[in-house]
Amino acid sequence: MMELLARGRDAQVYALDSHRVLRQFDAPRDLRREVAAMECARAAGLPVPAVHEVTVDGMVLDRVDGPTMFEALAADPSTARQHAATLAELHHRVGAVAAPAELFTDVGEGDALLHLDLHPGNVILGSVPTIIDWTNAARGPADADPAVCWLLLRVVAVDDLGVRPALVETFLEAFLESFDRDALAGQLAAIARLRLVDPNMSPVERDRIRRFVADPW
Repeated sequence: MMELLARGRDAQVYALDSHRVLRQFDAPRDLRREVAAMECARAAGLPVPAVHEVTVDGMVLDRVDGPTMFEALAADPSTARQHAATLAELHHRVGAVAAPAELFTDVGEGDALLHLDLHPGNVILGSVPTIIDWTNAARGPADADPAVCWLLLRVVAVDDLGVRPALVETFLEAFLESFDRDALAGQLAAIARLRLVDPNMSPVERDRIRRFVADPW
């Protein structure tokens, strides 16, 4: 039996050996967009696992050992500003990459590569901070990605992840220092439309999204 390394809302990650993992989804899906985004990101020098094989319901990837940024933050709250700066830098690097033509999105005009789920739970602190879970990858305005992070850290029940809400607030404020908040706020309505139809969002989270977008300040 394969060792379960991590479980998300719609996928599990299993160890195949010391170098590779299987990311297996709960249901078959078209993974071409995700693979295209990951290959584009890697070609641009971003820290992203290599894709070795794709199946109807999963993909074989490089194994990256280490805690997620969320786990590291929970283990040592004094690192909040350091990790926030690292995440902001990753956002800027992703937003500077031109997306493949086959990617699309409903979040607005733009040609930047978008992850659209780049929060501390999707960064593994291995030998270098590595971006995982490109399921929502798209093309659009670069400000959309940090806007997603802002929204998610406001509405997701982070205490379920072992991180105190007050600590997340400290992290988020430090993260937002690297961006124009007015520009990010301009992306929230489009981002919210996508998240409100996401089956992985709970009814409570959907209600929080509506309230946050109505008054993000």
